[in-house]
Amino acid sequence: MLKCLVHLTKCNLRLLIFISILLIFSCQEKKTVTDSNINLPNKVTETPGATVNSDDEFDERKKWQKPDKVIDMLGDLENKVVADIGAGIGYFSVKLLPRAKKVIATDIDTSSISILKNIQKLNERYRGKLDVRLATPDDTKILDNELDLILIVNTITYISNRKEYLRNLEAKLKPGGHLVIVDFKTKKFPEFIKDAPAYEDRIYLHVIEEELESVGYTIVRSDDTSLDYQFVVFATLQ
Repeated sequence: MLKCLVHLTKCNLRLLIFISILLIFSCQEKKTVTDSNINLPNKVTETPGATVNSDDEFDERKKWQKPDKVIDMLGDLENKVVADIGAGIGYFSVKLLPRAKKVIATDIDTSSISILKNIQKLNERYRGKLDVRLATPDDTKILDNELDLILIVNTITYISNRKEYLRNLEAKLKPGGHLVIVDFKTKKFPEFIKDAPAYEDRIYLHVIEEELESVGYTIVRSDDTSLDYQFVVFATLQ
C-alpha cells in the first residue's frame, strides 16, 4: 500500500511539473487565430509556441491529439468564457488559458480536481482565469447563461443519459454560444494511442449528430478529416 501511495505521489508530481512547464511556455505563445466567428473556421493552422515537453507520453499525445489545431478551430476566444468538461488533469484547459477570457475546468474525479487546483497556484498570470469545479455525473456545476463555448474532449462516450446531459447544457450557453465535441473515430489506431475506448464503447459521428439535433442543437460543422483519429462536431442553439 505504501509503495502504491508513493507511486501515485510521484505521478502527480510529474504531472504538475509537466503542466507548470506548459504554462510557462504558454505565456510566450503567439495568437494566430484570425476567425472571430466560429461558423467560419475552415482553414486550420498549427500554432507556434510551446514545443518543450517533459514526458514522452504527453509528447505522443500532442502528436496525435493535435491540441493546438483543435483550439485554433474554436476561433477567437479572447473575450469568451470556455468550459472544459471532463477536463481531467487540464491538458486542454492549460492550453486554453492564453486564448480565452476565462476557463472553467470541470471533472467528476477528485484526484483530477486536486491537480487542477494546484495548477491555479502555478502561474500568477493565469490564476484568476482558471476556475476549477468538482462536478457530479448529473450536475456540471456551471451556472445558467455562463458560457460562450463548451468543449468536451474524449469524454462524451463516458456520459450516461447523453441526450438529457446535452439538453441540460443548453441553459449554460449564452445566446449564440457553441458546443464542441471531440472524440475518437471508429477505426483501428496505432499502439501509441493508449487511452481510446474499445470499439464497442466508441460513438459513431452520425449518432452524436442525431443526438444533438434531437435535443435542439443545430450542427454548424461536422469535421472528420482535420484530425487523423478523432472527429470534431460544432453545434449551436437556434
